[in-house]
Amino acid sequence: MDSLFTRVRSRLRHDRPAPHGRGWLARVGILLAIAVIASGAVAFGRAVADHDAEATARFADAATTTSEPTSTSAVEGPPLPAGQPDPEPEPEPASPGPSAADDLAGFFAAAERVDQRLRDAAEQFNATVGPDTVRVDEALRQSVSSLHVSDAAAAIPAGLPPDLLLEVLIVQDGLTTRASALRGAVEEIDAGRMEAALGCLENGGAEAERFDADLAAAKALAGSSAPIVVAAPDSRAAGELALRLSVIQGLNGGCGACGDAASPVELVTITWYDDPTIDPGSSGTVDVGGGGEPLRFSATYTPGAGWEAFPIAC
Repeated sequence: MDSLFTRVRSRLRHDRPAPHGRGWLARVGILLAIAVIASGAVAFGRAVADHDAEATARFADAATTTSEPTSTSAVEGPPLPAGQPDPEPEPEPASPGPSAADDLAGFFAAAERVDQRLRDAAEQFNATVGPDTVRVDEALRQSVSSLHVSDAAAAIPAGLPPDLLLEVLIVQDGLTTRASALRGAVEEIDAGRMEAALGCLENGGAEAERFDADLAAAKALAGSSAPIVVAAPDSRAAGELALRLSVIQGLNGGCGACGDAASPVELVTITWYDDPTIDPGSSGTVDVGGGGEPLRFSATYTPGAGWEAFPIAC
């Protein structure tokens, strides 16, 4: 995406031949040299043959005078004591056992698919928005508006341990940031706010550069973690996962944002209300960071549909 930023920024900021002579002498000299070399080669060949014949004769004499027979059997170690069983063969290395990577295989595959769609959309953006034209055609607008990261989010199982959940949310946040950045850039270009469009694209570019490393870190931790005990669909763990994903979406695309959540991804603090009369209409509070007061949130579970959870903001 760097090339895209550069183009948009530039748009916005206005062997030698042998010598002649002595020809026959040279030819005679060459012929003589060849003859000398040939005769030397013949003499050398005879000497080698004579040497080989002499060496062969000596080897044959030595072989016929050897008094002890030779054995061609392999050298073996000392015999085992009577009644001692044969040693057991070395066991083969055991194959890796199950891990959380098995439970997250669907998420990792979905994240890679979404990443490829985002890269394709960025390339399409590059081909449309260049040094001579800053506009968005209908094909690009449709391509960007169809960028959804929910496929990856839906593949995250509830019940992940905190350290692994954080790594997974970092990957999901990167996808969400990039999709929001592209959508925001299109909206800003349509509105003629070119500087704002450039800011959106820079947000997405930073996340695109680190995506492969973030995904690799999550895969590595999953491979070394125990299998996941998946939480029930109607559990609070499942509700909290839905709320965390909603917070990520809101920070990156809500209230006019375009992937500009600058703070690092954290496991936000979630407090549920045990007594609904404390704050009617909400299910608890969620601390989205930034130094402000925790926001109230609403969380509702519907059988067959799952949790709908979101902070009450804006």
